[in-house]
This record gives sequence, C-alpha cells and structure tokens, in this order.
Amino acid sequence: MSQRPGESGPPGTVGAPPGLPEAAYAQGPPPRNGRKWIFGVVLLAALIAAAPFGWRFYREYVTTEVTDNCTLQGDVVYISSRIAGTVTSVDVEDNARVSAGQALVHLDPTDFEIALAQSEAGLEYSRRQSETAKTSIGYSAAQSGALTTQAQGTVSLASTAISIAQAGVDTAQSSLQASQAKLAQAKAQFEQAERDLARNRQLAAAGVIPNARLDQAETAYKVAKAAVDSAVQDVAVQQAKLDQAKLGIKSAEAQLRQSQGSAQAAQASTQQTAVQQKQYDAALAQVGVAEQAAAAARQQLAYTTVVAPSAGRVGERAVEVGTRVAPGQPLMALVQDGAWVVANFKETQIQRMRPGMSVAVRIDTFPGKVFSAHVDSLSPASGAMFALLPPENATGNYTKVVQRIPVKIVFEPGALAGFEDLLRPGMSVIVRVKVS
Repeated sequence: MSQRPGESGPPGTVGAPPGLPEAAYAQGPPPRNGRKWIFGVVLLAALIAAAPFGWRFYREYVTTEVTDNCTLQGDVVYISSRIAGTVTSVDVEDNARVSAGQALVHLDPTDFEIALAQSEAGLEYSRRQSETAKTSIGYSAAQSGALTTQAQGTVSLASTAISIAQAGVDTAQSSLQASQAKLAQAKAQFEQAERDLARNRQLAAAGVIPNARLDQAETAYKVAKAAVDSAVQDVAVQQAKLDQAKLGIKSAEAQLRQSQGSAQAAQASTQQTAVQQKQYDAALAQVGVAEQAAAAARQQLAYTTVVAPSAGRVGERAVEVGTRVAPGQPLMALVQDGAWVVANFKETQIQRMRPGMSVAVRIDTFPGKVFSAHVDSLSPASGAMFALLPPENATGNYTKVVQRIPVKIVFEPGALAGFEDLLRPGMSVIVRVKVS
C-alpha cells in the first residue's frame, strides 16, 4: 500500500518531499566523496594562489616597520621687523611664492634717513678734526725743531759771549793793575820832584844854586804832577773798562739764561707735539666711533625694508599699510622650500631601526605615488618628554602606555621632482621602513 505524501514510512525512513518521486527518494542521498574531492582541489588551488601574497605579507611584516602616525614637516619662519616703524607698503599677498631677498614690507624711512644724515655729518666733522690735528702735529714738529735749533744756537752764542766777556774782564783787570802801577810810579816821581823843588827853592833863596836850576826843578815838579794826574785818569779809565767787562759777563750770563729758557720752551714745544699726537690719535678714534655710528644708522635704514630670508610661500599675513609695528612683532609666516617627514613609531618598532635605512613614503594627497626616502635620525627622547607637561610616573596611579619615538625621514635627491609646489607641511603620510 503506497503512502501518501506527508505520511510516515517504514521505520528509519522519511517521507519523500513533495514533488519528488518516492522511488528516487528511496535510493538515499548521493555519495559525498566527490564533493570532498572538489572542495580539496579548490582549497589547494586557493592556497597555491594565496601563497605569494602570504609570503609577501609575511616578508613585509618581518622586514618592514609601518606607521601612519606621521606628517610632512617643513621650516616655518615668522617674519618680524627689527625696528619700530609705520608700514608704508606690503609687497606680497597671502600664499604668494617669494624668493630669497625679496622685499616683503616697507616701513617709513624718514626718521632713519635723518639719523643717517646726522651720523654722516658727525663722521665728516670727526674726519676734519683728525685732519686738523694731523696738520697741527706737522706744524708743531717743525716749529719745535726750529725753536730747538735756535735755542741751541743762542745758548752757544751766550756761552761764547760769556767767554769773551770773561776775557775782557781779565784784560781790563790787567790794564787796571798796570795803570795802578803807573800811578804809583808817577806819585813816587811826583813826590821826588816835590822834594827836589822845595830843596832847590831853599838853595836858590840862599844863593847857592842859580835860578836856572830852580826852574828845572819846577819844571820836573810840574811834569811829575801831570804824570800823576794822567795816571789817575788812566786808572779811572781802566776801572771803567773793568766794570764794563763785568757788566758784559752779567749780560752774557743773562743771555745764556734766556737762551736756556728758549731751549726749555723748545723742549716744551716738543712735549706739545707729543700731546697733539695723542689728540690726533683720539681724533682718529672718534672717527672710528663716528663710522660705526654711521654704519649703524645705515643698517637701521636698511631695516625699513623687510625681506624674505629664503625662498618659500607666505602665510598668515597679519600686516597692512598704516600698521605701527614693534621689533619682534610677527608680520607674516614664511613656509620655506624643502620638506621632510617626522614619523612617530612605537617604541617596540625601533629596535632594529638605524639611520640610513630606506623608506617608502606615501602621502595621502597622492595615493598612487610612492616617494623614496631614508631614515635621517631618531629623536633622543620620546615625544611625551618634549610635551608642555611631561609625564610624571612617580605620582598617582600608573598606567603603562606605549610611547612614540619621533623619527626624522629625509627624501632622496630628486624624489620630489614635480611635486615641490604641491607639498604642504602637515600633510598625512604613511611610511614603511625596511629594517632588514
């Protein structure tokens, strides 16, 4: 008796599903050996196909260190003024490219031009003073030499005059002595003639001698008296000559003292020349000071033009015409050309990392481009140590956190060709460092 669909069959059997003949269902499920064989083949083919990818993944896992905690870096310089002033013009716009030495901002130069003119005038005045001092040295030296020569000649003449005057005194002394000797002789002869005259007068009065004899005695008396008078006059003359010779010595000595004074004056003039030499040296030093002041004023004037220290792009411009700026006040930022990468690797990733290892850099802005680079250096401390508030693990509850070590990565020469103007500091980067 056949069973209807849905009815129970013999023990151990199940009713055929609706729409399936019972005869076919009675044969039981097909054998599974064929399915297992097909699954094994497919699995083996999948393993064989995945083997290169698996090996590549394993090799990359073992030989490379990867991190996406890194950014593109560049030098950002904040441009400021070295002097205080009022902005008269701004020559660049935001995001503009500038070259090294290009003028960025101009300040009002009026005050600095006046200061420069004053300093240059002071410099010219100092130079004229130094030239005057130099001329005075030459004039004083020549005058000192002339005075010295003249004083030496005067001293020599005075010394000679003293010698001549002394010789005149000696001669006058000898003449005076000779005149005094003649006077003594004339007096002796006069006394003898006077005694002879008195005796002859007595004899003539007694009639012993003739009158002619008396006349001869009177004549001899008169001659002797005249000789005495002449000798007295000669002594007076010689005495006057001696006194005059002595005055000549005094005059020569006074002349000598005057000449010696002139020599001292000449010596003082020589000292004056030395003083003027010092004044000239001081004038030269003053010229140096004035030159430095002029150079400083010239430099201050040059500072009225703020220039770019290097090539790059302008950003964060914060200055307009009419702004009063102070020294050190940021006017704008300059992002200099050139870029590198700072990758923050986990401390467990830098065990085998060394400077010089090759690096593959992918910048998120250019997902299809790989830039070649190399490890330049590793930071001497973790990034947390350079934070504003470094961690203090000795206080409070401690939780271990894997630290990050900044690694500087530098692009290879020519690796950025064609992308220099497209890179911006702060871009997100993925790096792969080959450590094996």
